[in-house]
Amino acid sequence: MALGRRGPRNLPKEKNLEKEFKNANSIKHFTGGVSQTKKLRGNKGFVSLLEKKEKVDNSIKIISTLSRNGIYVPRVKYVDYQNSFIHFESGGITFHELINRQWVKYSGQRRKKILQLLPKIARVIGKIHRLEILPGHPHSGNIIIKGNKVGVIDFKSAGKKIVNWNSEEAIASAFNDDYFWLRRLFLSAVTLRSPKDKILHPTLKSFFSKIISQYPCTPELKRK
Repeated sequence: MALGRRGPRNLPKEKNLEKEFKNANSIKHFTGGVSQTKKLRGNKGFVSLLEKKEKVDNSIKIISTLSRNGIYVPRVKYVDYQNSFIHFESGGITFHELINRQWVKYSGQRRKKILQLLPKIARVIGKIHRLEILPGHPHSGNIIIKGNKVGVIDFKSAGKKIVNWNSEEAIASAFNDDYFWLRRLFLSAVTLRSPKDKILHPTLKSFFSKIISQYPCTPELKRK
């Protein structure tokens, strides 16, 4: 598929968390949204403060869907509907933190490892899109790396899409917002490459090709 400024152009194991939070809709004490959405990371884990109860419910459903389909999401420790946030289990590091560590700038081997993560990230995003889920904000701070696993955190902007996989324009329309953030994620990683590094430089086209390879569209559409 062709690439544009915001990405492709003309494109268009864990337990069921819904059971864990089966009483979510019966909670009546929700008092409204918070004035500002923040994401915190510390010893107690990742915390996403969500603006509305509906977004908490939506996030739980999406987390459950991703987990059932083998896509890594840090385990949810608890949901606080009164304060409107989801608390994830700690562990791992965001891609943003990884590429901004000082040693990254001086070690060719470690830069190479970061570049090698890009195809894994692309395939994970492609699998999420295949489920007709829009992560909504897949920047480097919302990609989590834990061992050999690559996953996603922060679902306040996520949503379900109905996609016509036979139409390039329909696919582009469904995922165009994600393509914008994914292009920025890619560029933030490849700028680490030093001219002296003997590292195969991935291209934006190859990155998006890995995403598109997971789509349930025809081989002809994938080649465009």
